Amino acid sequence: MTNTLDLNTAKAHRITSVNDRMDQELVRIGTNLSRTFGAVLGNLEAAPLRPMAMAKHLGVTNAVASRVYKATEAKEPIAVAHLMPGPEPLRRLLKSASRKGVPPEYIREAAEAVDQFDRLIREVAGDRGGLDIIIGSRLRDVRERADFISRQTVYKGMSHIRGESTETFAHTHIIHPGKGDRLYDHAILSNVLGFHRLRPTQEHSAKSDENEQDLSEIRSLDGGPIHDHNDLLLPEFSSKPLPEVSINRRERFYTIQSMSPEIGLNAAVDLAWCYVVRSTPFHGVMSMTRSPTKKSVLNVLVHRDIPVIHEPILRVYDTAGIGPVRFGDHRYTDAILDHHTRLEHFGSDTSQCGSTDIPRFAEMVRMVCFKLGWDVSAFRGYRCSIEYPMYGAQICMAFDPGEADNQGPTAQGIPLSPSIP
Repeated sequence: MTNTLDLNTAKAHRITSVNDRMDQELVRIGTNLSRTFGAVLGNLEAAPLRPMAMAKHLGVTNAVASRVYKATEAKEPIAVAHLMPGPEPLRRLLKSASRKGVPPEYIREAAEAVDQFDRLIREVAGDRGGLDIIIGSRLRDVRERADFISRQTVYKGMSHIRGESTETFAHTHIIHPGKGDRLYDHAILSNVLGFHRLRPTQEHSAKSDENEQDLSEIRSLDGGPIHDHNDLLLPEFSSKPLPEVSINRRERFYTIQSMSPEIGLNAAVDLAWCYVVRSTPFHGVMSMTRSPTKKSVLNVLVHRDIPVIHEPILRVYDTAGIGPVRFGDHRYTDAILDHHTRLEHFGSDTSQCGSTDIPRFAEMVRMVCFKLGWDVSAFRGYRCSIEYPMYGAQICMAFDPGEADNQGPTAQGIPLSPSIP
């Protein structure tokens, strides 16, 4: 009977073998392109040429000349395959180089290298975008750039589909010791900046009592229950005049909805709101991207009396079709996204926690702490920022991974997730 471990080992060996063969092919093709095109450019009458002079001399675009120049200068063969323009622009360049007197043997060798490059793109990658994905798994800077462009494209598409867009969406969790062993008080501060509509939509103010109990555990900064948006919004940090808004309760989430019918950037609104959850566990926090957003920011301020055993671990999940994910749930490891985001630390001095993405951020933190009677200088902070977060992505910052593995999202420090729909 075949052992599961043996099957996994065999699968790993097959994957390694395939990757090794692909690496060898990319190195071979990149080396040939670099060598042969270096020889072609070196045999031009006016060589050596900088990109703009090369473009003029050969009658190609500045973009093509620049990419070929950078590719022939690159030290890493795989990077050459990424930097080179497509096969057709390369063939046009070779025709022009031939007319400029480059010896036929150099043109022929370069043309053969282009044919190999073309076969790799068509037969293995499918198209140039597919090739960049293959190369990106081997070169991190290529992967980061390709992922950024892809996320930006998704943002533009979802903005069109949803008919709305947000410049910055930020969640800030301020964690303070609570009453009881390993229980903590959470102040959750949210900012939606530059939310605007791209076309008219019909909005509803869905006042429903069926989920009223789901909001019973949260309190306003003044300690009272949440009845409507007036108990949540921070008018001094929101647009003036304050746009008409409503609260839409749904399952364990609520939504702040802007009811303003105006369209376009000149009608963009900023909203800030805050609520408090008392005496709950704390293992980490999460934030969901529920609107097409240019930047998502997650801040966590932890009181100095709360021990943080582990360096916070950052993880981003694709929640499409599965809903909110428990941090470390091994059933959803294939939903983990490579976010290319570094965790930023800022100290207890609130002047160091300012953010170019969130105007008056330090002032908001001081105001929240003042109203709750907390010492604003007693917190250490962590921040992550993601440009063009994928629609439906869940950002998790775990401070106690061992515990968080066994807890649901409500035990990760955010029992409710405010958002603009």
